[in-house]
Parts: sequence; structure tokens; C-alpha cells
Amino acid sequence: MPARLTIVLPLLALLVGCGDMAHDATGDACAHDGHDAADVGTTDVGPATDQPPVADVAPAEQDAGTDAGTAADAPAMVPLLNDCAASAYVDRSADAAERTVVPRGTTGYTPRCVTIRAGQSVTFAMSLTTHPLNPGVPHGSSAGATSPSPIEAQRAGDTYTVTFAGAGFYPFHCNTHGHVGMAGVVRVLP
Repeated sequence: MPARLTIVLPLLALLVGCGDMAHDATGDACAHDGHDAADVGTTDVGPATDQPPVADVAPAEQDAGTDAGTAADAPAMVPLLNDCAASAYVDRSADAAERTVVPRGTTGYTPRCVTIRAGQSVTFAMSLTTHPLNPGVPHGSSAGATSPSPIEAQRAGDTYTVTFAGAGFYPFHCNTHGHVGMAGVVRVLP
């Protein structure tokens, strides 16, 4: 057999996968791994999902009630909603924390990404005529948002307070200025 074929054939066997008659690069027979010739060129990547981009939660934000070394200790995944990455969330979950969202001009909110606990409230303090409040995402994917949202559309008044009963990610935006970044998320922990 020409030298090129003696090199290519074992490599081809490795690329294709070991069959009953395939040999590895040393010439030894490979153990059959349960794949058939029909498996060649396919990859098992699991079920297709439409998951949003996610980011890991900082260790300080992990659930403190789990034992070390368990799968439950893995960082919770945070969906990327309204450009709120995991590191952008401001923790307002303490009992005495100020949980008021105010406008930052016409380009944002302060804080725009806020973390609270279930049962706590957030107050939106602004002219809701100038900055009409809507639940959801003004553009892009809303995958990862919790539904239904307790945030209701507001078109008038100067304050609106929402109590969040359950854990989840609740995006919101200004109906007039959301397209320029006036959008945020209330992240509710259990």
C-alpha cells in the first residue's frame, strides 16, 4: 500500500469513528462505541432551544441555602433582557433598601437593572405622561422574561408602585424612549 494511504486510512477511521473493522492510528482495532455508519457526520447536540443570551450570576448572588459541591451551587443563569447583564443589577433586596426607579434624562433609568425579593415592591417615580411605562422589551428578544408581568402599562400620573409576588425577570421600558435605551428589568429572587 502506498505510504500516503497507510497514513490517511487510519486517520480517516478516527474521523469517521470506530466501526467493527476500523483501526486507530497505531493499527490496533478500536472498541465499538455503539455508533453505526449512519452516525457519520452527525453530532448529538441535544434538543434545539430558543434560549436568550445569558450570563453567570456573581457568587454573592447565588442561593446561600445550598450545600457546597452540588449542582444547585452552579450559578443561576440570567437572561440578557433590555441590555441588563448579570453584573449590571443593583441589589435592592434588603428590607430597608430604596426601591425607586427614576428617569435618567430620556435615555435611561436609575437603577435600570434592579434585584429585589419576592413580595417587595418597586416604585416608578416619573411623569408617566412623558415616560409612558410598558412591560416587556422594546426591541430584541424577550426570551427569558417571566410572564405574566405584574407591571401594567401606565400613561398618566407621577408614581406607579408594583408588588412582585413571584420570582422571575420582569423587563420594562418607556414607550416613547425605549428605542434609545430607556429600558430595564426588575429581577425578583425567591
